Order: sequence, then C-alpha cells, then structure tokens
Amino acid sequence: MSHGYYKNKTVSTNEDIVSGFDQIPVHRPLFIYFEFEGLRPNIPHWFFFGGTNVTTYIRTGVAKATFTNAARNSALKEPGDAYINETAFPAAQGGPTSSNGDGIKTDAEGKIFGLFYLQSNTTLSWQTKYSGTELVISDVQSVNKINSTSFAATQFSGFGQYQNYWTKVTTSTSAEWVAYTHSSNNDNGSGSQNVYNTTGSFNTTTNQWSYTTTGPGGYSSTTYSQADNQSGDFWGSLKEIGSIFNRSDNQFDPQ
Repeated sequence: MSHGYYKNKTVSTNEDIVSGFDQIPVHRPLFIYFEFEGLRPNIPHWFFFGGTNVTTYIRTGVAKATFTNAARNSALKEPGDAYINETAFPAAQGGPTSSNGDGIKTDAEGKIFGLFYLQSNTTLSWQTKYSGTELVISDVQSVNKINSTSFAATQFSGFGQYQNYWTKVTTSTSAEWVAYTHSSNNDNGSGSQNVYNTTGSFNTTTNQWSYTTTGPGGYSSTTYSQADNQSGDFWGSLKEIGSIFNRSDNQFDPQ
C-alpha cells in the first residue's frame, strides 16, 4: 500500500461579468474650439453655455491649428482633472480674455474665434443630453435674442457610458495525495528526504501476500509472506504487513 495522507487544496478564480451600461450624467472637462462670423463688428459680446454665462471661460485669438495640431497627450486635447479647480479659463493655457465678466469684442469683420473651457466639478457642470447643449454668443447679457442686435448659436453634443460589471469568484476544493518521506540511509548526514511507497497484493493461488517497495533512484524491493501465514487467514497477513516496520525508532524501513 502507499503511505501518505490527503491534503485539502483550495483554488479561487475571478471572472468579470459585464452587466450593462449607464449613461455618464455630466460632461467631463473639455476644451472646445469655436468660430463665429457675421456678427456686429467691434462691439462686446457675451458667451452662454446651456443658459449659463461662461464669458470668463473663453480665451479668444487661439488659432484653430494650435488646437487641432496639439499632441494627443496635450491638456488641450485631454485636460482630465488638471484644471477642475479653476473658476475661469485655465491660467496655464493663457487665462480668460475677460476676467471681470466684461464682454469680448468682435474684430473689424464681425468675427470671433478661440477656445471655450467646459468646466466640470462639484460647483459647475452640465448634464449630457442627446439633443445637445447650445453655445450662444450675444451682444447683450441674455440668451433672449429678441433683445439682441448681434446673436449666434451652435450646438454641442457629447455623451458617454459607464460599463457596469461585477466580479464572480469561484472556489473549488480538492484532495491532493502527499506521500510520507523517509530519510535515506546514505544521505551522509545531509538530512535529505526521499519518498518510499509500499503496495501489497494477495495471490490466491499460492496463498501469499507480496509487498513491493519503490523509492528514489529506481529503488525497488519485493518481499513475500509465508503461505497461509501464521494464522492461515487475513489476520495473519496483517502480521506480515506489520513486520516491515521493524525499527525500534518506529521509522519505516523498506525491506
């Protein structure tokens, strides 16, 4: 028989399961390039986004090429959280054209262009809508164009989705056979451990038990019981099995 014991072994595996998507509720921080033409020349104008006055978040005079040719990792393309505490167009990008809320003048041709910094923080943010949000420019401090003599608007749309998922944890337990170890007789005091296994079988023709012990390095040894054993039955065979444990220190000693 083989000498050893069963050891429980537990294995856990994780699997991410996608359970759907949710729409992102507000716009993230973003720089938006704008260009308006056909306005009244050389007069102040104010900017509104979703009905909110955002004139201090405007930086005019920024060429379109400066924005479109910026590197992908440029803050102009992806500001992330770099400026979420700013209360106006970020100073690191030149600051606002009008820091005190005064209107920003169009040029002699009635044109105005530049960048709008769409802020998104706990104080100022805009809801994402499939219908979009209007960016308005007007020569009066109102989005009501009835009172305006110079007015233009454009639509901005942007939305995204969150991916929802949960983690499935699967745990399985199995029994792993671990053979007992025995110190080699010729380990020279190194204490190295070698594994020996013994199996037994009964021959009904000769009425004998045979015991085969195998070990490292191709070691193999076979012993046989007396015919019918001392008692001539199964219990006598057990005496033969016990005879292989013949050391006074109770260590297993292969024949």
